[in-house]
Amino acid sequence: MPTNQQLPPQCLTEGTAFIELGTGNAPVLDYNLPQKSSFTSYGVFPLYLHNVIFNSIANQIPAWLEALLANPTSTTDDTIKNTILDELNYGNSSSQFLQSGFGVKPKHELLEQLAGNTPKLNFLARKIKQGNALLLNDSFGGFNQVISLIKRPTTPEPRFYVIEEYKTVSFLGNYGAGKTLKTFTMLPGEETTIAVKTYREESSTQSRSDNVVDSFSKSSAEEMEKLLETENSTSMQNTTNKTKSANVGLSFPKIGLSAGGSASKSSQSVRQANTKSLNKALEKSVENSNSSRNVTVNTSSSTTAKEGEEETITRVLKNVNQSCTLNVVFRQLLQEYITITYLDNIKVGFTNGHPEFDDIVPIEELDSLLVKYIKLKDDENETSPNKPLPTENSAIVNARNAILFEYQSVRSYTTGEQAFLEKVEKVNFSSNDISYYTKVANLEDTYNTSPSTPETNMVLKVPGIIQSVEKFTLRTDSLVADCFLGHGVALDCFSAKIQDADANKMALENEKTRVALEILSGITDPVAKAEAYAKMFNPPKTV
Repeated sequence: MPTNQQLPPQCLTEGTAFIELGTGNAPVLDYNLPQKSSFTSYGVFPLYLHNVIFNSIANQIPAWLEALLANPTSTTDDTIKNTILDELNYGNSSSQFLQSGFGVKPKHELLEQLAGNTPKLNFLARKIKQGNALLLNDSFGGFNQVISLIKRPTTPEPRFYVIEEYKTVSFLGNYGAGKTLKTFTMLPGEETTIAVKTYREESSTQSRSDNVVDSFSKSSAEEMEKLLETENSTSMQNTTNKTKSANVGLSFPKIGLSAGGSASKSSQSVRQANTKSLNKALEKSVENSNSSRNVTVNTSSSTTAKEGEEETITRVLKNVNQSCTLNVVFRQLLQEYITITYLDNIKVGFTNGHPEFDDIVPIEELDSLLVKYIKLKDDENETSPNKPLPTENSAIVNARNAILFEYQSVRSYTTGEQAFLEKVEKVNFSSNDISYYTKVANLEDTYNTSPSTPETNMVLKVPGIIQSVEKFTLRTDSLVADCFLGHGVALDCFSAKIQDADANKMALENEKTRVALEILSGITDPVAKAEAYAKMFNPPKTV
């Protein structure tokens, strides 16, 4: 096909917008928009401080649990089971036997699953009486809810945690033709019907082909969750320190679930381990989905509607050439995605091993959290969170500095190091001036797709500090086709001369019409022009 430069000027319209409706500026086609399949994951690691700095509030255990452990027969299994069902039925996400993750509300589907499952309820009741905590959390994507059990500590183990929130977004990259799916040859003048069947036509195949990069769904979310759990467990087995200090999760973390770890771990090393596990899981998810993204092209006209989004697509092709074969090549279209994972936010939390006392707050409320659980004086066992902030003691200063230090300069994948937190000073006229830390205003990090070739470079921007960039190429359900003529001419000399004669005849007919139209254009009288037209193009029939 000729290029734009080869087309005549009247065929080109330069300077028109991709969309042009009404007045004003038209939208611009932008490849830098993140895809809807962006998702959030979390990295959790503890801050190790000496237990003597914590007050009595930090060392509490639930009163009902203390009574139950002292006399296990004081509460029957039926009481525990009925209480759990009532808590689910009335949506109590944090009550006597049921604790939930941040902001999780029980769904009615979970109640239906447990209400008729007596063995499951018996198992949960027995585990609770043995000193386990019952936790409710949303699965990745919020499609399901899961109940898990954790072992409560023998004595409270107060600890602060840092929770890093990572955002993973995908941008459109290059696209092009992939592997050859089908080639066939049509003889001169031949006509055939083709049928195209994609992986989206059967629900079972579609679920296997989904992944979180370009098709966020329940099936892709569940697969991603399993892959990441596998990556985390593999990392735990391969490290020499079996108590790894990082725990990256796909639902908002219940910080009592952390396995503990090494005090020598820095936030940067934990962050790198988290993003590495995430990227490996993404890579496996893309590999699994690509293996199921099969598109077939058949030259059969018999098609059947399948369960899915659409019926099999059929096309009728014809080789209009009379002397050469027509070769048709179908290739699967590939789409590249540039996937960026960046540090988007941090929260801080407290736990003593009992999820009833888990306390998660934004980084802006760090001082309130520290004052709530750290002794204000050596001889003071507890304090009220409603009291104004006291004169800072060494324990509070050390805890604050330990949390904030590494966020004054966070390593970026692309731009060196950037500050993630900044100090905000506020004047409080009713008391003393106050200050707090928050995410740097208008924080932005960039990634250049092709820095060495400015004409094709795209600048991708995210509102955080980039931790990793991965490029994934995904097979799509679209096809690209190309046609080329065979070089051999399927005509003998006699047939070739007949075609030449027919072509000359058509050329003469065109010339005859052109001359007639020129003659008509020189006649100004309408009546005379009509009569001349009738004689030229509609002559009277002779008997």
